[in-house]
Amino acid sequence: MPSALAPIRVVRFVTRLNIGGPSIQVVELASRLSARGFETLLIHGEVGPQEGDMSYLLECAASPPRTKQLAALKRPISPASDARAAWKVYRLLCEFKPAIVHTHMAKAGAVGRLAALAYNNTAGRRARARLVHTYHGHVLEGYFGLAKTRLFIAAERRLAGVTDRIVAVSQRIRDELVQEYRIGRHEQYRVVPLGFDLDALAAIEDEARGDARAAWKVYRLLCEFKPAIVHTHMAKAGAVGRLAALAYNNTAGRRARARLVHTYHGHVLEGYFGLAKTRLFIAAERRLAGVTDRIVAVSQRIRDELVQEYRIGRHEQYRVVPLGFDLDALAAIEDEARAVARAALDIPPGATVVTTVGRLTAIKEQRLFLEVAQRVARLHASTVFLIVGDGELREALEAAAVSLGIADRVRFLGWRRDLETVYGATDIFLLTSRNEGTPVALIESLAAGCVGVSTDVGGVADVMPTSDVGLMAPPGDAGQLADHVSRLVAEPGRRRAMGEAGRQRVVAQYGINRLVTDIDGLYRDLLA
Repeated sequence: MPSALAPIRVVRFVTRLNIGGPSIQVVELASRLSARGFETLLIHGEVGPQEGDMSYLLECAASPPRTKQLAALKRPISPASDARAAWKVYRLLCEFKPAIVHTHMAKAGAVGRLAALAYNNTAGRRARARLVHTYHGHVLEGYFGLAKTRLFIAAERRLAGVTDRIVAVSQRIRDELVQEYRIGRHEQYRVVPLGFDLDALAAIEDEARGDARAAWKVYRLLCEFKPAIVHTHMAKAGAVGRLAALAYNNTAGRRARARLVHTYHGHVLEGYFGLAKTRLFIAAERRLAGVTDRIVAVSQRIRDELVQEYRIGRHEQYRVVPLGFDLDALAAIEDEARAVARAALDIPPGATVVTTVGRLTAIKEQRLFLEVAQRVARLHASTVFLIVGDGELREALEAAAVSLGIADRVRFLGWRRDLETVYGATDIFLLTSRNEGTPVALIESLAAGCVGVSTDVGGVADVMPTSDVGLMAPPGDAGQLADHVSRLVAEPGRRRAMGEAGRQRVVAQYGINRLVTDIDGLYRDLLA
């Protein structure tokens, strides 16, 4: 393992630092790996006059690496110049004595690996350098004539035979190289997508700098606490915490390594952000999943979405562990408590109460709740609608209630701490979200004996799998939601039966003791 006393020496060799992703990648790796116990010598050739030079990145690097520019190494093929470059690289290897030689791009890949072979033949078995080559793409189609292309393919096959690890920046490139060109064996390859320092882009918001500081503080806490397990929850903590844990594991030593667990209570990969940011988040989650020992999804549907739709992690990494809550107080609500709750909220005698609880935000789609309320109110004059929660859309929703002509039927209660009173006064809980993880408010309402009606999103179907427990409609379908609510308003006997069935199910499925038992088992299995 790397340490302050014995850093791992790496020679990183790239043809030239011209404008493009490989140059950014090479400089970032050379700079950032220094904090993880690696000492880098970056060797590069000269940039052509029309290519655009990115060598300025070396001056901007957080931890500038040692560098050596070779005048003999240029893009065009020149046997004499290329031989001189290989000789100079060999001399540098003899002087630097690297543990790893990592080459990038076609010319550096050939010259660098040939020089490394010569070095290994003279350095002795114990001093042998491991060879790594990264394909950022390839020049095996469309660059040269048939004869030269065949020559290059043959050369790449021979070089692959002496390379310890081959990195492809995408699965497609790996598959082309292995299947179409027969360069290397599948087991030699590692797919490592490009990574860039995106903090500068995100730093338009101060949040990015705060995230970096938070990650550093978490890393320091991990070094102090020396955990066996790091378990993160929710998107931001999942990213910051796992990055900090990776840094900790790279410095703690193999025996002290912490196991990484992340729980998806839902996800922000649909309906929260624009397309570009969503794609960035998906890419980040895929990379983070690759370094996570166990991924917990709070429902089967969330697990299946993450694995099948977003390709985040492997199926065998996942454990489905439903949320658990202390539901005893809610489950104890009976008729007498309901009467007290309805009086506390000034609910008229004989009224049927339809409630929703949550942040007043676009993803929760309370505008749809109001559209359903309008339809139901036309049929059932005694129905009262409660919206519990607050958020950026409150004013717009209050205005919508007025425009829909139901302002006198809808009450905006803001945030309430007395949710037992709210649920105790409620007959039907209506959830209209576009996306959900495990819907906590729905679980709480069912534990209190309310009947659930919801859009069929996220983990809702896990909470209400059958129609004797609750009713669902497609997202955005105001008509079907209103039909469900109207029928329940008209059938109090059915409401009571469904309320009791729902209460029994969620208390058994989402009780706190079950959650503690499940996580205890997961942790012990992970450490076994």
